Amino acid sequence: MPTTLAASRTSLVFVRGLVWAIIGLIYAPLFTALFVLFQAMGLGHWAFAPAAAIAGAVGAAFYSAREVALIGAVIGLVTTTLLFMLMPGTVALWQVALAAVVAGAVLGRLTRFPDQCALQAPGKAVAGLMSGLACGALLGLVETLHPVNFNVTAIVAFLVSVNGTCYSATVGWWLRQAKVKGGKPCQVIEAMVIGMVATVAAGSLWVFGGPLIGAVDGGYYALLDSIMTFMPGAMFGGLVAGAVTGALLEAFEFEWVV
Repeated sequence: MPTTLAASRTSLVFVRGLVWAIIGLIYAPLFTALFVLFQAMGLGHWAFAPAAAIAGAVGAAFYSAREVALIGAVIGLVTTTLLFMLMPGTVALWQVALAAVVAGAVLGRLTRFPDQCALQAPGKAVAGLMSGLACGALLGLVETLHPVNFNVTAIVAFLVSVNGTCYSATVGWWLRQAKVKGGKPCQVIEAMVIGMVATVAAGSLWVFGGPLIGAVDGGYYALLDSIMTFMPGAMFGGLVAGAVTGALLEAFEFEWVV
């Protein structure tokens, strides 16, 4: 019996480590693109806070909404592809984002899903937003006192592990504060989640696919090159930190966030 329990425990540690490794791979490119964007806007060290907050909120909403979020991602990708095909010349990021959020919100409002699909999205999104904001602000403050800027691999590894742990520890409280019952509020939430995820998916396709087909103005290439330069290190940091964090959370018997 003890041998069976030990084997089951080891399997859970491995599975949770794998799940968190995937979460790290999803979080890394979104945070990196936002971080480079906010730095280009002149935020400097403080670009960590909004980038980590938005990435945390979107990741949490995506995870909680599941099939609703997947539909949002498809809407965003399809909308951007159509814009690339139909619009002459280049396409601006704001055009892609606006089209995706409108299409996602409208289609999400008209479509009906089971109530459990997205009811927890508000609480989880706020939990991800606040934990990301706190960890990002802390990271920015520490970097101002450091003689050199932090490496992107270490940045993402820190955020995935520390931010992820803070999220797991606080999400239950946020869910209780943002409890929503079914009906019309659920439909509005689903529309918001689909619109948000559609916008992120559309922006991601614009960043990674637009330059390949000449749909992005050349003035953005320096910014996009910076994102691509940081991406391998960020993905590696997210993967490793996610795997280790997930395994440790299971080993120390943190509850699964479902």
